Amino acid sequence: FVGVGEQDRLDALRVLAEKGFSLMVDASVAEVRRDSVRLTDGREIPSALTIWLTGPAPLELFAGSGLSLDARGFLLVDDVLRSVSYPRIFGAGDCITLASYRDMPKAGVYAVREGPVLWKNLIAAVDGKPSSRYRPQQGFLSILNTSDGKALLQYGSLASRSRWAWLLKDRIDRRFMRRHQSLVNAAKARAVAAG
Repeated sequence: FVGVGEQDRLDALRVLAEKGFSLMVDASVAEVRRDSVRLTDGREIPSALTIWLTGPAPLELFAGSGLSLDARGFLLVDDVLRSVSYPRIFGAGDCITLASYRDMPKAGVYAVREGPVLWKNLIAAVDGKPSSRYRPQQGFLSILNTSDGKALLQYGSLASRSRWAWLLKDRIDRRFMRRHQSLVNAAKARAVAAG
């Protein structure tokens, strides 16, 4: 979860423990092998399956590109999702930082909402029409499926591990997939029409 409180972290850790996962923090990986992970301190941990989870990182192609970047190296864009230094370049998602919302977390919920605005603005740029502005919402709902018919939900100060949280996540995910499949179909139709 992004921006969660201590109780939310404890709930997530409890779910991991219930599922038989072990968690190591403040350990650096030196090498991932087929059946183990070697840490920089020399420890070797047997592993039948290694899943590498990382936070967002700037794209290497931006370094030295001449594009305006934030202090961490992410592409700096305006509210129309255009590069502040080259307005013919657009970006969205975790590879960008909005110039007017520099402290906005790198969370998928923002990328999902930026996508349709980016699409509209790309079409507007090609058609010579006005662009739409992206305005991020104040807060967001986090739901983590715990694979037992329940989910961890966090929104503001509300936190729950429950069946209803899983049902809500399932409903949101299915609606998202239907809506974005419609966008894909519209894009295909536009490409065919343009021909």
